[in-house]
Amino acid sequence: MIPMKPLVNDNIQKAIPDIAPFWLYHPIGIDNYDVNIYDYLRNGDIEVVRDTIISLEESKIKLASNPSYRTDAVIFGTGWKSRISLFSENRELEMQLGLPSAFYTEEYIQKWRALEAEADRKVFAMNPVLRHAPKLPTIPPSTQELGPFRLYHHTVPTDFADRSIAFLGVAQTAGTIHYGLVMALWTAAYFSGRLDLPSKEEMERIAAYELRFNQIRHLGIRNEFPIIYSDFMSTMTTLLKELGLSPWMKNGWFHEIFQPYTCHDYRDLNKKWMLKENLVRNREGAPIVSL
Repeated sequence: MIPMKPLVNDNIQKAIPDIAPFWLYHPIGIDNYDVNIYDYLRNGDIEVVRDTIISLEESKIKLASNPSYRTDAVIFGTGWKSRISLFSENRELEMQLGLPSAFYTEEYIQKWRALEAEADRKVFAMNPVLRHAPKLPTIPPSTQELGPFRLYHHTVPTDFADRSIAFLGVAQTAGTIHYGLVMALWTAAYFSGRLDLPSKEEMERIAAYELRFNQIRHLGIRNEFPIIYSDFMSTMTTLLKELGLSPWMKNGWFHEIFQPYTCHDYRDLNKKWMLKENLVRNREGAPIVSL
């Protein structure tokens, strides 16, 4: 690991985000360079300029503060629209499935507006620190901006909670492998009729809370895929409890506190659930009750 030098260079200061990483919804990156990239900022090989682009003409960029730059390439970090186009031809179905859409009925809008207002009160009551979030610059919405995902546990449409469809992988996490293991088992239990969901009204309240917590917790997120980089362990705890399993996979409290969780901690997860459901049997057909 290359030791970090003090960030005292003016050029480096311009590259540091104004908002602390806690509040950002894309705070994770991988430094796979052979050299310390900050050295290029210190010695001026890379110049950081914060400004508004006024115009682009061939290889010339004009900025609001008047200077112009000639470039070899321009990279636009504009993102993408989070839409599942498989259902976009049927607007009513797209809405009922809780997927991002630009077309909602007034009844749908009013219902979810009330649910999300109720969710806001609960988010701030349970997480007082979120009341002190820094303010972001106002970004004009697109005329075709899509709505957000509105799914129970970021997976099940509340209007189709009949074990017929689920959307896995909607939530983006920092622990994709172990989150994927838990979510896959939870969904399999749901589809097989071995996991019962709450009433539609309760699922809508939970989906609204999960949506608004995500939007309030991660500043700048609008209607993209849900981001649970820093909060996926609490989500996994909820899923495991609903499966009737203990979320504590370590051997003792010391390891629970001081050792990070990895995918290896969940290697027996499916077996544990199958034993609980009496799905593992010996050669005589009798259920096995322990590993």
